[in-house]
Amino acid sequence: MVQVVHLYQLYHLVPILLISNSSIMYSTQHRFSLDPSSKKFLCPSCEKKRFVRYRDNEEKDYLPDYVGRCDREQSCGYHYTPKQLLNDNPDFLKGIVEDWRKPNIPKPRILPKPKPPIINYIPPPLMQGTFKRYEENHFVRYLESLFEKQVTQQLIERFNIGTARRWRGATVFWQVDINGNVRQAKTMLYNPDTGKRIKEDEPPNIGRSKIFFEGKGILKKQGIKEPHLSQCFFGEHQLSKEPDKIIAIVESEKTAILMTVIMPKYLWLATGGKNGCKWKNINVIKPLNRRKIILYPDLGCYTDWSTKADQLRKMGFNILVSDLLEKRATQSDMSGGFDLADYFIKRDRAFGWALSENNYPLFWDK
Repeated sequence: MVQVVHLYQLYHLVPILLISNSSIMYSTQHRFSLDPSSKKFLCPSCEKKRFVRYRDNEEKDYLPDYVGRCDREQSCGYHYTPKQLLNDNPDFLKGIVEDWRKPNIPKPRILPKPKPPIINYIPPPLMQGTFKRYEENHFVRYLESLFEKQVTQQLIERFNIGTARRWRGATVFWQVDINGNVRQAKTMLYNPDTGKRIKEDEPPNIGRSKIFFEGKGILKKQGIKEPHLSQCFFGEHQLSKEPDKIIAIVESEKTAILMTVIMPKYLWLATGGKNGCKWKNINVIKPLNRRKIILYPDLGCYTDWSTKADQLRKMGFNILVSDLLEKRATQSDMSGGFDLADYFIKRDRAFGWALSENNYPLFWDK
């Protein structure tokens, strides 16, 4: 009969020494390992279903339900290893033929949940200080080519559009959350005639991106050495003002602003990119709970956004995904980088104004 000798001293990389009939043999397989399957359990610390348990490869079963690792490494960090189990309970593997799956072993002390870092907000007066010099703001000039000045001014005020100094003609889009906290400042540069974003291979500063997040730099100038920012949806501050509207979410700030005029029955927000503002994080999208949501992904992102929408529905969100762009897109549209607004904007040939479906200026509806 094979007897196990001092197994509690052996772990992972040390071969298991077995004595049988005066012969010695070695097993190079690790005795314990994390479950390689995709199965997850409730974490004993954060109580989220993100816990991977350790298995005993000889017994072909799990170790006790608190031995494992939470894959929420940043927000939880719980990890109780087999080595810790054996150190805390040196007799655990003795008498292994007995029913060891229900040992009378005290559970480990649950580590306290780490406190989330304090979020730093940008002082509102610094945002308000950018509400000027609109005559040189390329994006505002583009808006004025589509709508009359009164409509453009309404959009400026609604979305806190500012003028930045980083590049001549640059626009700053401020992220303001549902509680009025200023969370981030995103500076971008547009072509004033086409409304298209200036790319890296275009002047000024050829070879460098024309997108810049100003938040950390702003806060460091305010004396905060290591600022911690957390983004939110662009336009999120509208939620408290219009609680009954259906929410429509697009990628770009520009599209959210234009669609507010083109399709005013919705309340338009922007993520700032496919995964911008980390909108798929529950803490970011939480303010939208209990509201009806329609996602309008850019071309090529429908599958990804649909997958996330399925996950959010299971968490109780009322969310749909529009396939409008996928249905209407041509190869030319895809290579041209068309977004939702491009399908709706028609221009009057004489004046350049944006026209409604009935071919009258959009601003007549205001």
